[in-house]
Amino acid sequence: MDENTTLEVYKCPSCGGAVRFDAATGSLTCMWCRNAYDAEALETKRVSASLEGYLCPECGAELMADDFIAADTCPYCGNNEVAPHRFEGEFEPDSIIPFAISKQQAVERYESYIAQKDYLPDDFIATSRIGSAQGAYVPFWLKDGVVNFDCTYKSQKKDAGKNSYSERYFRRAGTYEYARIPADGSERMPDDMMDSIEPYDLDERVPFSTEYLPGFMAERYTVDAEGVDDRIGNRMCVSAILAAKETAPGLDRGPFIEGDHCTTRFLNGHEEQTLLPVWLIVIAYGGEKYLAGINGQTGKVAINLPIDEKKQTDAAFKGTIKKELPWTLPFFLGGLAIAIAILVISPPSEGTYYAAAVFAILPIVCAASYFTNRYKREKRKVQESMQNVREAKLSGDYDPNCMTLTLSEQGKGPLSPFASKEE
Repeated sequence: MDENTTLEVYKCPSCGGAVRFDAATGSLTCMWCRNAYDAEALETKRVSASLEGYLCPECGAELMADDFIAADTCPYCGNNEVAPHRFEGEFEPDSIIPFAISKQQAVERYESYIAQKDYLPDDFIATSRIGSAQGAYVPFWLKDGVVNFDCTYKSQKKDAGKNSYSERYFRRAGTYEYARIPADGSERMPDDMMDSIEPYDLDERVPFSTEYLPGFMAERYTVDAEGVDDRIGNRMCVSAILAAKETAPGLDRGPFIEGDHCTTRFLNGHEEQTLLPVWLIVIAYGGEKYLAGINGQTGKVAINLPIDEKKQTDAAFKGTIKKELPWTLPFFLGGLAIAIAILVISPPSEGTYYAAAVFAILPIVCAASYFTNRYKREKRKVQESMQNVREAKLSGDYDPNCMTLTLSEQGKGPLSPFASKEE
C-alpha cells in the first residue's frame, strides 16, 4: 500500500481499540471490549496508511494488519499469523510470561467466580451468554523507583474510666523503594482492568520469543515508558503511605492519616518491556455487555457484575440492624424515658413540653442520621464484593516482596510539636 495513502480510522470510544463490522448485529463491534456502535456514532480521523499487506503462508490470502497488531488469526483458513517485525527495534519486548491458563480453564474460572456471588440477579447465570473469549498478550512496562514521604498519623487511646479518647500524633518519614512495578502500555486495554487482575509472578518471565504468540492476539505498546510514570508514581505514593501507617501505634483507634507529602523519582531510568497474558471474556446479559479480565498466568478474575438492587438493599438493611441496633436501641429508649419522666415529674408548661420533645426527638434524629450513614456503608460493601475492577492506586495493594520501607531517624517517633494530649 502506498505510504502516502490516507485512511479513515474508526476507533472504539470506550477503549480506543479497532472496530469491525458485525453482520449478525449490523453494527461496528470493538475487537477488544466487544461494545457495538452505529457507524454514524463513531468519530473518524484521517491518518496516513498504517495497514500493511502480507500473505498467509498457509492459504496464500493477502491479509492486512495495523502497525500495533503482531499476532492474529487468518480469517480464511484459521492459521495463526505472527508478524515478528512488529516487535523489532524499540518495540521488541525484553521478556514474556507465557499463558498458563487455557481458554477452557479461563471460562471455568469465570463460571466458578460468579457462582459464589450472592447478589447477582436471579436470572443472570441462566440467561447470560459468553459472547467471546480471546487470549491476548498485553504490553506492560516494569519500572523501578523510590518514594520520599513525610506523613502524619493520628491515633486515639480511650481514657481510663471515661467514654472519651485522647489523641496522639505520629510522624513517619523516609523512603520507599520499589522494583518491577507494572503498568500496561496499551491504549486498547482498560487500565483499571489490567490493574485488577494483578499480581503476576514476575519471576516466571522468560526471554521474549515469537514462538509463544501463535493462537493469541498480541500487540506492541501504544503508550511509551514515560506515559505510565504518573500511574506508577501515584500507586506507589499510596502504597508508601499505607506501609508507613502500619508502623505507627494503633492504640485503641487508628492510626488515621492526617496529612501526607510524597514525591516520586525513578531510579537510574531502569525499565523493562514485557508481554503479560490476559484472557478477555465478553458476557452479554439484559441488553448489556460485561467485560471480564482473567490473568492468563494465575487465573485471577476481575469483572464488574450487575447487582440485584433488592438483594443489595436487603443485605444492607439486615447488616445495619444487626451491627447497630444493640447499642442505638438503648440510646433511643433512654431518651424516650427521660422525656416521659419530664412530663410526669415537672409541672405542665410550655418549657416542659419543649424539653420532653427534645429528649424524645433528638435520639431519633441522631440515630436516623447514623443509621443512614451505616446503611450506605453496608451497600458499598455489597458493591465492592460484586465489582472488583478498580485502579491499583485506589487499593493500596503493595507487594512487600517488591518494596523496601526505610524510616528516617527523624521520622520514627511522635510528631513534634503535636505532643500527646496525655503527656
